[in-house]
Amino acid sequence: MLLISENDNAREKAKQSQLNDHFECKHIGKVSHLLSVKFSHSNDGSVTRSQQAYIQRLLQRFHLEDARSATTAIEVRPFFLEKDESEDTNAKVPYKELIGSLLYLAQRTRPDISFAVGELAQQCSKLTVQHWNSAKRVLRYLKETMEIDITY
Repeated sequence: MLLISENDNAREKAKQSQLNDHFECKHIGKVSHLLSVKFSHSNDGSVTRSQQAYIQRLLQRFHLEDARSATTAIEVRPFFLEKDESEDTNAKVPYKELIGSLLYLAQRTRPDISFAVGELAQQCSKLTVQHWNSAKRVLRYLKETMEIDITY
């Protein structure tokens, strides 16, 4: 799958023609949804990407739709600065699933969570209750800021 974004129709047609010369292509026009990303096209040529529906599905999957939201993605004194000797929770929670979902968001539409998720991703092999709570905090932050999107 190849997604082409071009403001100039003539250049877009030229690119499509070049691709058709080498590959069998199907042109579907403007994309509105692709891989859990919503695309909104403006008259000025800008494109806005958002993932509100994906965030809502994550809140439901991890049973946080009724949880209190958070105003920051990470605590003031982050978990990775403290020694935590609490119980290992590796087998008890879907930590890797949540981190993978958060990484997907960070890479597509939410770079504001990249630092927190990157730090949390490093804890997959030595997971503690504090790490799990911090990962859920990122999701609660996304609940608070669900309307944030990216415009190009």
